[in-house]
Amino acid sequence: MLADSQIRVAESGISNPSDTRPMFEPVYPALLAAAFRVVPGLSDRNSHAMSAFLKELRVIAPFGVLCTLLSGLLLFLLGKRLFSARIGLTACSLYFVSNVVLADSLSGVALPLVTLLATASFFFSFLGVT
Repeated sequence: MLADSQIRVAESGISNPSDTRPMFEPVYPALLAAAFRVVPGLSDRNSHAMSAFLKELRVIAPFGVLCTLLSGLLLFLLGKRLFSARIGLTACSLYFVSNVVLADSLSGVALPLVTLLATASFFFSFLGVT
């Protein structure tokens, strides 16, 4: 028989109540699912060993790299608009050579998308104010 607290946890959809990891909204999985539908050759019917990595090689890693590149571009434009083109280029260069940024862009986690959305919201908010 399940305890009352276990039933409430099961109904809420939380698998482990002591889990403190942040929960991401479904934007990242939804975008990846849409990309999986668009990119040809990613069906689950492929049985060879390389098929397990096709989705990562053709969709997940390139999507992270694209988000990172767009974040760097927005960072450059923001630095150029706030200060000068030299400062924007310096900020963009420091962003791109950061080990954390490069590792996250290829890791398959949602951080490049979160960074892109945060940078874009800051950039376009700044454009709206000026």
